[in-house]
Amino acid sequence: MDFKTYFFMHDFFAGSGLVSFALKDYFKCVWANDCDLKKAAIYQANFKDAPLVIEDLRNISGYDLPFAHLSWVSFPCQDLSQAGHQEGILGLRSGLVWEFFRVFDELKIKPQIIVLENVKGLLSSQKGEHYKILHQALIKRGFKCGAILLNASYFVPQSRPRVFLIAVKDEIKIPNHLISNGPCWLHDKSLITLGKEMPNWLWWYADEPLT
Repeated sequence: MDFKTYFFMHDFFAGSGLVSFALKDYFKCVWANDCDLKKAAIYQANFKDAPLVIEDLRNISGYDLPFAHLSWVSFPCQDLSQAGHQEGILGLRSGLVWEFFRVFDELKIKPQIIVLENVKGLLSSQKGEHYKILHQALIKRGFKCGAILLNASYFVPQSRPRVFLIAVKDEIKIPNHLISNGPCWLHDKSLITLGKEMPNWLWWYADEPLT
């Protein structure tokens, strides 16, 4: 199977294209979006034939997007960061995640996988309430999901912990080696608590990288 031509992805809040680059051996990006002109210029330099739409997501219609198996959403972190005002997913910047959900609801054919990526503050802001709202929004749309916490220090000399909320349509069977019956190194204390509280939770699993 040719992964590059078989699996398609949307790259919301694409920035300079790091996600599209990281997944290029498995997913072909068929639509990307960002409104920052400097980041968009880098994206276009990295991907000569980039399907990049330079526009505020609030002006995007889901009816216009092509089909994709995966929607990746690295939504703004300013309202969830410890350095910000911590207004969470109701804030002016981080609240743009709801524009993604609006676009998703407008799609003619829905992706089977959604990944929401943000800072660790998503788990701690208002004692996890902002995470719970996003989790429930995915459940409402027919997904089962769970989150992991992964630090870039496993791969580069920099501490950069990020939360990945990974959601899969209810009817999709997940390979056994990708999930477990409980937490692993990908789950900190806050995620373990959330995993015990939230419905349709998935304990994602992967082998720990060698350090």
